Amino acid sequence: MAKKRRFQDLGFGTALRGEQDRLILPNGQFNIYRDNAFFERFQSYQWLVELSWSSFFLVLTAFYLLINTVFALLYLAVGIEQLSTGNPELSHFWQAFFFSVQTLTTVGYGSVSPEGFAANCIAAAGAFVGLLSFALATGLLFARFSKPNLKLRYSKNILIAPYQDGKALMFRIANARQKVLAEAQISLVASWLEENELGQLSRKFSLLPLEREQLRIMPLNWTVVHPLNEDSPIQNLGKSSCSRQKLELIVIFQAHDDSHGIQLRSYHSYSSEEMVWNAQFVPMFHAGRNGKTLLELSKISDFEYLSSN
Repeated sequence: MAKKRRFQDLGFGTALRGEQDRLILPNGQFNIYRDNAFFERFQSYQWLVELSWSSFFLVLTAFYLLINTVFALLYLAVGIEQLSTGNPELSHFWQAFFFSVQTLTTVGYGSVSPEGFAANCIAAAGAFVGLLSFALATGLLFARFSKPNLKLRYSKNILIAPYQDGKALMFRIANARQKVLAEAQISLVASWLEENELGQLSRKFSLLPLEREQLRIMPLNWTVVHPLNEDSPIQNLGKSSCSRQKLELIVIFQAHDDSHGIQLRSYHSYSSEEMVWNAQFVPMFHAGRNGKTLLELSKISDFEYLSSN
């Protein structure tokens, strides 16, 4: 007799509180909003580390311009005459701005220098802020470069495709990076709404058995298959009932990163609107040049409809 697998609670709860959307967004983020104060939930370090590279450099540039503008205004407030004029062709603001740049970056061309007590105090503060700013920027750059990042691609849709003598749910994943992922494991959890005898809706969860739940190594794409047989809790869910009961399929993936020696994890979900019926994926890898296998990541979501019998 097969041993019944124990399902671990996902922590979302079963009770409904009004209209609710999907539990996990397509980008892997939990669809949860906390009503605590902004400064209590906002973590500047985490935010800066997780920003895209373009946004990160945009933030650094904005900070660089802002802090130099602030010090330029301070120099103007104490009087531009407390700075020796290096380039009379520039306006007073730009003279003060570029002197602030030279001070914060410790370049110090010498064409402009502070001459009054107030200007020297501001220059000393600017040099101190510059040292701290460059130390923080260097630390953030190191953290971003050294941060392990699982670049996993998911197929856009989950398909209902022929499988053996019946049908199965199928979706594809692939590692977009060259690094090796080992001991890859995946879990697929179904979530749907169900009405009890009192007419009350509650959320149900069930762990779906998969054709293969683990790969020792993951060099190519992985087509994850859940057979819709008698062991499937969603076997009898049709196209209309999936939408009506707000079926959501939650993917939990984890693997060992040999490059950093740590465990990485990824989350994803598919809603009923992302389910495609009677279709199959097209191949995404084939023999390439020099005896190598070519994995075409751009085809991870490509599928074709099957003719109805």
